[in-house]
Amino acid sequence: MEDTVKVLCDSGNNYITLTNRLSDPLMWVLTVYKKKFLFRKKISSYWFNGEIDAMKHSEAIIKSVSK
Repeated sequence: MEDTVKVLCDSGNNYITLTNRLSDPLMWVLTVYKKKFLFRKKISSYWFNGEIDAMKHSEAIIKSVSK
């Protein structure tokens, strides 16, 4: 089995994912990447105890990144 990864935003130079790891199923990791040519550079990551909290924060991150 693999970790669950949801791509929340893949527009322009930004790439945002929400990951639920099998090693710790209660933790949700929101990761923000910046696209550079063929690569992705990790800009930041946020850790949450629940999917609902992670999704609320991801909406704010997507709005700020898409400006």
